[in-house]
Amino acid sequence: MTKPLPTVDAMTAPYWEAAQRGELLVPECDSCGHKHFPAEAVCPKCLSNWHWATSPGVGTVYSFSVVRRPAGPGFPDVYVLALVELSDGGWLMTTNIVDIDPDDVRVGLPVKVDFRKESEAISLPYFIPA
Repeated sequence: MTKPLPTVDAMTAPYWEAAQRGELLVPECDSCGHKHFPAEAVCPKCLSNWHWATSPGVGTVYSFSVVRRPAGPGFPDVYVLALVELSDGGWLMTTNIVDIDPDDVRVGLPVKVDFRKESEAISLPYFIPA
């Protein structure tokens, strides 16, 4: 059995289309410039409209946990669940850190986004050491 994948809807379709191209997008407020993730109906800071902005996809590990029990079918036995603070505005993204021994992950570790194709429609953003 494979792991469950996100559902694409009208609001998130541009994000998933960009992910297929290896491009990271983030919602950015039209009024206050606040970047937030995931996408919400309005800016969580000032309740204004927002647009999708391109992110360079580089940052540092803000917090993490090494999970030593699969979340369900299709998930690895051991994985790193992390919050990454992105360099373009300090917004946080929940993700997995991959291509590193879980015991070597630390707060402050420089990382960059790495998209991995999970299906014909979905490429997921993981982060690897920079």
